Amino acid sequence: MDPRREHIACLHNATGVNLYTYYAMVNKEFADICTRIRCPEGRLKALCFAPTTLDMITRFAPDCKPTLVDTVVPLQSFEDCMTYENPAVCIFLVPPHPPIISEVCRLIRDDRTLNPDEGREFAVIEIPRKSVVTGKTFDIEGVAGDVKENYYEWQVEGIPIDQDIITMNDKFSFRNYTLLRDTSPAHSMARALRLIQTTFGLFPRVTGIGPEAKRTAKYLLQMTAELEDPPLSTPEIDNVVIFDRQVDCITPMCSQLTYEGLIDEKFGIHQGNMQIPPTFPEESLPDGKKVSRIALTSTSQVFNEARGMHWDQFCPFMDRRIKQFTEDLAVTDKLRAMSTSEMKQLSSRLAVIQAEKKALPFHFEIYRALKRDVTSEDFMQSWRTEHELLGHRPTLSSRVMKAFSSTSSTDTALETIEGCISKKEPLSRVLRLLCLACQTREIKPPLLDQFRRDILQTYGFEHLLTLENLTKAGLLVSKPSTFGALDAALNLNGEVPEGADELQDFHHVFMGYAPLSIRLVDKLANHGPRAIPEAIRDKLPEAFEQSVPLPEGVKPRVFDETASDATGHVPVTLVCFLGGVTQAELAALRFLSKHQARDYVVLTSDIITGTRMLQSLNEFLTIGGTHSS
Repeated sequence: MDPRREHIACLHNATGVNLYTYYAMVNKEFADICTRIRCPEGRLKALCFAPTTLDMITRFAPDCKPTLVDTVVPLQSFEDCMTYENPAVCIFLVPPHPPIISEVCRLIRDDRTLNPDEGREFAVIEIPRKSVVTGKTFDIEGVAGDVKENYYEWQVEGIPIDQDIITMNDKFSFRNYTLLRDTSPAHSMARALRLIQTTFGLFPRVTGIGPEAKRTAKYLLQMTAELEDPPLSTPEIDNVVIFDRQVDCITPMCSQLTYEGLIDEKFGIHQGNMQIPPTFPEESLPDGKKVSRIALTSTSQVFNEARGMHWDQFCPFMDRRIKQFTEDLAVTDKLRAMSTSEMKQLSSRLAVIQAEKKALPFHFEIYRALKRDVTSEDFMQSWRTEHELLGHRPTLSSRVMKAFSSTSSTDTALETIEGCISKKEPLSRVLRLLCLACQTREIKPPLLDQFRRDILQTYGFEHLLTLENLTKAGLLVSKPSTFGALDAALNLNGEVPEGADELQDFHHVFMGYAPLSIRLVDKLANHGPRAIPEAIRDKLPEAFEQSVPLPEGVKPRVFDETASDATGHVPVTLVCFLGGVTQAELAALRFLSKHQARDYVVLTSDIITGTRMLQSLNEFLTIGGTHSS
């Protein structure tokens, strides 16, 4: 399937909220803007995009070619495009980032100087909204007259990347609201929620936990009250849960052990795409073509079945699929001897066989790469240390757990962290373990100061500001531990049965640890703040719940004792993760969807790993100044 078409196909959901509707609305807005930008007949119109808007271009711009724009090029190819394509109109699709806006101004000025007789027109489309700073920059740089007639905003706060996920692609949201005390992440999420409301109806109930979640809800209610024409359709989303990442910084620091989580930790998954390592042989790739990235979405049957499995389930799963595929191929070789009914059965499976023929070699290559990592001593040591900090004592019944125990160490968790520093192991690994230790137990200030000194002496004093940022963000601090009480009240640690059919809870996503975030989301979605055990309410930020008045004549959906409405649909909860969510947490939510009479859809600032979360807080000390990663 064409990669872009796959990105669209994965949005369709026949039983729940159909995110293709949201995609179509956003796409139409972009097309309308392109239509308003006039171009002389017979001349070309070019679309020039900034690197950070590449994913928007991948999903939306092809619908506008060749009817609305004739050529699409990255910002760095602007001069070549002007020289060889010579378009009459050039549209810049950019975020409101001052360095990028300054570059756009320079390109416009240079083109005016080098090609004064072309009479070229310029337009700027900012994502997701116009900025006052951008307008002032146009004035200062002397290009306001060139773009004032064609300056637009494309209000797309989130990109749907699968049938249950919308991401805002804001990798610095956690940094911005924890370090800079910036309220824009909360405001942006509220705007995204308002846009979703225009598609799926008003939200009857909003709940959440955490200070920034409460701020987001406040902004959303204000925006809803200001709507001149509120949607009058029956709400398709029954309640919203807003979760502030500050409430649970434990989960991102743990090693994810679902198939999709492991892929994200090792290779990275960005906007539903995995970057293909150069070591992967060409014959293992779908269609046998060398590509730079491949979509990992629910449209792939193999991936959709495997994505939420923990590693110990995935190994026999691959064995079964390969065996089944081999048997299917053997059956196709006996076509002439088949009866009519057997041929009919085979024809119904041919599409699946063909899809698996493309997918299985690729996933087997991923499996081989992940296996090397998961069975390495470094990974095992990290896992053991994490689970000691979490207070989890597995029974070691599964094959993976036995492998972990075969090289068990007598070192305590803190001794292991000290050893990692002395061996100068990757700093990201050291900081993840140390931040996890600070979140799950009380580390006395003198000992924490010693860890800081050891890190600076081993890795360099340029990391001083990074350590300071981790402290300001509340990740690297000495404080009384509440984790034991949370674990006891919410059953965060538990055993993982070997068989997939035996799973009764989502401890498997971290092989023994059930994410605190999803425990809280589950309670808030189904029963509201009152469901949080009284014993731990003083150990968490205050949860809230607010009802939203619906317009006259609009009523929320009514569900019977089977938790379904008149159309057979179940309640839908939109879960908003302000500050990001991990793939393992998404797997836990999908597990809940399968085992509850409730569908979950996610809106998130970004999809994160512990390493990327820490990288967003990086700031290096250099001679003459500082810079962020």
